[in-house]
This record gives sequence, C-alpha cells and structure tokens, in this order.
Amino acid sequence: MKIKYILIILLITSNVFAQTEKQTNEYFSGKHLNCETNKEAKKFFDSGIKILKLNNNLNPKFLEGNKQVFLNAIAKDSAFCDAYFFAGYTLRLQNNFRDALVYYYLADSLSSKPSLIYKQNLAMISASVGAVELAKTKYDEIIEHFPESPEGFYGNALISIMINEPKKGMISINKAIELYKKKKLSIGPEVRFAKGILLTQTKEYKKAEKIFSILKSKTGFRRNDNFNAYYSLCLHKIGSDNNNKKLLKLSKKYAKKVKDKAVLKEILKN
Repeated sequence: MKIKYILIILLITSNVFAQTEKQTNEYFSGKHLNCETNKEAKKFFDSGIKILKLNNNLNPKFLEGNKQVFLNAIAKDSAFCDAYFFAGYTLRLQNNFRDALVYYYLADSLSSKPSLIYKQNLAMISASVGAVELAKTKYDEIIEHFPESPEGFYGNALISIMINEPKKGMISINKAIELYKKKKLSIGPEVRFAKGILLTQTKEYKKAEKIFSILKSKTGFRRNDNFNAYYSLCLHKIGSDNNNKKLLKLSKKYAKKVKDKAVLKEILKN
C-alpha cells in the first residue's frame, strides 16, 4: 500500500493546480480573500504574501519566517481562513505534511464559502499522509460544489487506485476526461497514466498498453518505476495470451528498468 501512496501523490501533485492556474494565481496574489478579517491580521497577512512573492524560488531559509508571519496573522484573528491556508502552504513547502493538513483543514472549515483551492490542497495532503477517507470526502465535496470541475472526479479516480476499486475509478476518470474536453482543457499525461493503471487493474490490457506506448516517449515516464512496471505487466499479459515472443521480450526489458523491485512485485500481483 505504501507504494501506491507514493504513486498517487506524484499523480496528484503534478496535476493539483494544472487546471485552475488562473484562479490559483489570482488567489496567491493576496487580493481575493475567502474570509473577512481585521486590520492587524491583514497587515501580517499582506507581509506574508509579499515575502512569498519575493521568495519565488522557495528558498528553505525563508520559509520558516514566512510561516511565522502567517501565524502572527492567525494570532490576531483566529477565524482568518486565508492565513490558515497560507500557513499550511508554507508547511507543505517545508515537507511538514501532517501539520500542513491541520492548517488546510482549518482553512477549509472556516471559509465563508466552498473553495476549490482549499479542498484540492486538503485532499492532496490528506492522501499524502494516508488519510484516505478524508481525501475522498474532500474530492466528493469538490464534485458537489464544483460539478463542472474535473478535479473531484480525477481525485476520486486516484483514490480508487489506492483502495483497489478500479471499476469505480474507471467511471471517475472517464467523467474527468469528459469534463476536461468539455471545458477545452488539456488532458495531462498524469491523467492518461491514471487511466492506464485503472485499465490494467480491470484487466483491459490492450487498451492500457496503447496508453502506455504513447507515454513511454515522454521524459517523465522513462525512469518511472511504476510506469515501467505497469507497462511490463500489460506487455506480459498480452504476449502470453497471444504467444507473442516479441512482446514477452519487451516486457522483460521494461521489468529490468524497474529499480525498486518491491514496486514490480506489488504491481505484478494484479
């Protein structure tokens, strides 16, 4: 299960802001708040946003101080959801996922209205620490409050991979892809990879192999243990069913590329 957590986090984090970039950029400018606050708290908050902008290369040396500025804003207004969110954000950048979850959760709970950014980040961080039920709840809430957003369906598809519910995952990933197309948004390779995994888990190896054969040319997948293991599995299944020695040989080639054999062993259980 640990291997699946790592895989899913990679797929979530590579896509979490991909389809909401404009909205995210506007929010990170600090101009649009989800909660009203007092002047003192706002002053600290504005300073925190300014520091974040100046530290656009996210130098670890400045993140601790940046976080403290947002905590100062919270000290002046304990219901200031925006300050909680950015405190959580700086904690996530420090790889302190468990504390980040607490602040993201409080931001989402205190927000005067449902926020796609809050729920996306909370779902992502929940999955990263193994709080799968909370992650699923937040993806369900995205579907409820933002039904035209593909992100809730995409997230639920990833959760389905983690909890071995591929049939439900296929419904979710297909709905996500439908919405990406409807909104004329690009369908990222991580989304296609997720569908390939789900097709593999539902034993539709030929369909999965077609996806993997396209993705194999992309740099991000060439050295990815999970990709090479899933691709190897598909090639092996198709090769065995058709007594195709060429595919079986290719399957071994991709299996050898997997550095962490624990990944290969877990995926070959399918």
